[in-house]
This record gives sequence, C-alpha cells and structure tokens, in this order.
Amino acid sequence: MHLAPGETAILTLRGLVDQTTMQSISNAIIPAVRAQAAFPQDNISKLAVPLTLVPIILQNALAGSNYHASVVAFGGTAPYTWSAPNGVPPGFSIDPVTGIISAATGATAGTYSFVLKITDSVGATKTGTYSLIVIASLTISTATLPDSIVNAAYSITLAVTGGLAPIAWTTISGTLPPGVTLSAQTGTLTGSATTAGAYTFTVQATDAGTPAQTTTHAYTVTITSPLIAAFTVQPSDTYANVQMMPSLRVLVTDATGNPVSGARVILTIEVNPGTSILTGSFSEPTGSTGIANFGSDSLNQPGVGYRLRATVTSASGQTSYVVSQPFTVS
Repeated sequence: MHLAPGETAILTLRGLVDQTTMQSISNAIIPAVRAQAAFPQDNISKLAVPLTLVPIILQNALAGSNYHASVVAFGGTAPYTWSAPNGVPPGFSIDPVTGIISAATGATAGTYSFVLKITDSVGATKTGTYSLIVIASLTISTATLPDSIVNAAYSITLAVTGGLAPIAWTTISGTLPPGVTLSAQTGTLTGSATTAGAYTFTVQATDAGTPAQTTTHAYTVTITSPLIAAFTVQPSDTYANVQMMPSLRVLVTDATGNPVSGARVILTIEVNPGTSILTGSFSEPTGSTGIANFGSDSLNQPGVGYRLRATVTSASGQTSYVVSQPFTVS
C-alpha cells in the first residue's frame, strides 16, 4: 500500500499461528518511507520484510509411519532453498524447495534436535533450531494375567511399551471378575473377586500423543473357590509302630461345599513331642467324593500331644491345609 503525507492506515495480519509467533512477525515488518508526491502512479513504496523463520513446534512422529510437516518462512526474496547443516533425524529428509520434512517407515524412536537453514534468492540466510519427538508404537506388553481364588486380594499392573505418557486405560468389552476394577490412570487391576468363574475381557490403552495411539489386548482370568480341608476321621490315641485306627480321612471341598477330586493330600507331623517318624501312606489323592484315605500310618516314638498336618494341593495349583486334633502315642 502507499499513503500520502499525513495519512494513516491500519494493517491487519491474520494467520494460523499463536500469539507469540504473530508478534514476532509483526515486529519484523519495517515500513519503507520515501519522499514523493501524493498518490504517485509509479515507484510505489513496498514493505521491506527481512527473511524470517517462524518458530513452530513440530508435530510428533510415529516410528514406522509416514510423516510430513512444513516449516514456515516469510520475507526476503523468493524463491527459497532449504537445508539442514548438521542433518535431520534418522529416517527423515527435508525438501530443498518446499522445506517439507518427511519420513517414510524408517523413522527411529527418540527425541531429536536439529538446525534448519533457509537461503533466499539474493543470498540472505536464516537458521532455526527445531525439536522432533518420534514415538515408538504403543503395545500392551503384559501377555497374560494370573488366575485367583474367591475373596483373595488381587493386584497387577498392566505394562506397555512405546507410546507417549501418560497412558489412559479402559475396558472396551467383556467383564472383569466381580470385585476387581481397572484404574484408568495406572492400568492396575485391584480388588478381591467375589464370584468364581472364567472372565474374558479386552482392555484398551491410549497414549497422550497427537494424534493419540490406541492398542488393545484380550485376557482371560479364572477365579476358583478356595480349598477347604478337614479331617473327617481324626487320629486317635495309639501305640508306637502300630497302625492308627480307624484309618485317617481328609475331605477337600471348595468354598461352596462341592467335593474337589484329583487333589493331592500329604500328611506330615505338625507337633512332634517324641521326635517320631511318620510311616505308611502319607501322600494320597482325593477321589470323586473329595476324600483322601490313609490306611497304614504309624509313628515310631511315644509322646503326648502329637498333631498331624494335611497339606492339600489341587490340580490347578491351589493349596490349603488343616491340622489334626492332639493325640498320644504310648
């Protein structure tokens, strides 16, 4: 534009930049003043704008994905030539004509700082330092979850690799075991399952990148009732080296009273006042009724106040135990 002596004008600048960047642009505009008649028809004065690189924050890149970002410049004398004196991050390149920074699938995760240089057609130059974050692909790395038993404390934190923290967690399908919850902030499953059963559910993790990455993983957690062991036939007073009569029996059930078959019950001496040795059938399985029978057990030393311990291990690895009433060996 041109103005006659005494005239004023308001110049409005608009652009998709933040306030700080717009301020730097406006500060770089220098009016050229030249004495001349009002409203000349030739040799119109123009604003002389120096070559300027606009400071911008580059959008994060995702490792293994395509990437394009433009660096903004104005002023000087077009056309421009772009370069990176010390190179760009591995896997990236800069177009010398357009200044577009791009990558195919070879970008490597990391945080990078690099210098860009712009040269206009009359040799003016400007440099700027830029940062670029390349984010690794987000993956849930916890492959499986442990099973548990009813009313047992449960706590496990799901883990991820890649992505940009913080990670947000949610359940997108299926059902968590009743009594167990998933923390949206930490990805921790906590609580105490209240109902036995097999529970299948899918969790989703979302990172803080722009754009955000999401990934999912399906899990199955089996909740079983705890084992309950009880002597249905207790050891009674006996003699050293004589078979205990009647034969000992141990019943194994779950929390609802159902018999547990296929569990292994092992007898040991819990309280041993006579430093005795237990001989006979001290390791037996439970049958369909949940009972383990011990038919030939004896102790070889006298003593008062003996107690036996029956330790139970189910086929799925659950354990429990029960201690017998005291008895005497004469």
